[in-house]
Amino acid sequence: MKLTVNEKDTLKIIAKRAIEYPLVKGFNYSIDTTLLTANLKEKAATFVTLHKHEELRGCIGTLTAINPLAEDVAKNAYMAAYKDDRFYALKANELNDINIEISILSHPEKISFEDEQDLISKLT
Repeated sequence: MKLTVNEKDTLKIIAKRAIEYPLVKGFNYSIDTTLLTANLKEKAATFVTLHKHEELRGCIGTLTAINPLAEDVAKNAYMAAYKDDRFYALKANELNDINIEISILSHPEKISFEDEQDLISKLT
């Protein structure tokens, strides 16, 4: 999936709002899907990773494209901030220290291989 710079910026804003709204406004962020481009409405699997001072602070994602891209990013950003069992829920005083990374997964493809070594050589 090729995204424009504006679409990438929109996803960053969506992820940030999905994380900030529960702490700052007291309710979850809701996306106005009428303002989204076709790419952002296309079903996609994503991971959202949070880092605090270059240390992992949360990471949640999906392996299968079930939700529209923008919605998947919002859901996974929220989950990474508040529902990753490896960490306590994000606090308001951490918001300025969080770096958000969004990964969009490609569609799964079968890999044919002869043995373990052949498989390892084909993985990227």
